[in-house]
Amino acid sequence: MRGRRAIIIRNQVSIVYKTRLYHTKLSSGTVTLAQSFDKLCDGGHVKHTTLPDQIHPKKSNLLSAFRKVNTQWNEEKDMYDPIIKAIRPFYAKSNVCVVNTHSKGDFRADISISAFDDDRVPYFLWYFIELKLPSFALATSNNRGQIFQYCHKLREKQPY
Repeated sequence: MRGRRAIIIRNQVSIVYKTRLYHTKLSSGTVTLAQSFDKLCDGGHVKHTTLPDQIHPKKSNLLSAFRKVNTQWNEEKDMYDPIIKAIRPFYAKSNVCVVNTHSKGDFRADISISAFDDDRVPYFLWYFIELKLPSFALATSNNRGQIFQYCHKLREKQPY
C-alpha cells in the first residue's frame, strides 16, 4: 500500500500523492496550512499536474451563466450567492443540492454540491468549490493546504 498512488480531482485541480497521506493528519496548532503543504512538497509527496480542457455538453451554457454574474465583489463572501444562483439551474431537474457551506456544518468549503443540503453534505458530497477574490494568487501553499485539509475532512466522512 505504501507505494501505491491515488489521484484526487476536486475543482479542476489534480494532485497525485501517496496513499499514506490519506492517513496522515495535516499539522495543526501553530503550523499554518502553507507550512503543512510545503512540508508535503518538500517530502516529495505532491506532484502538480494540469487537467485537459473539460468537455461537457452543458459547459458553454454554464460559462454563459457565469459571464452574467456581477463580479463587483469587495469580500470573498460576496461571491457565494451569485455563484450559487448561477449553478443551481443546471441541477434544477435533479435532486442535487448546491449549498453555501462556508459557515455551516463541519465541512467549510465555500460551496458544496451534494445529494443533501443539511448535515449530511460531507457524507454525500459530489464536488466542492473554494472561491478566492480575483486579486489573490490562487496557487499559493496556503490555498493548496486548505484544499488538502478539505480532502482529509472528506476522507474522514467518506472512508470508502
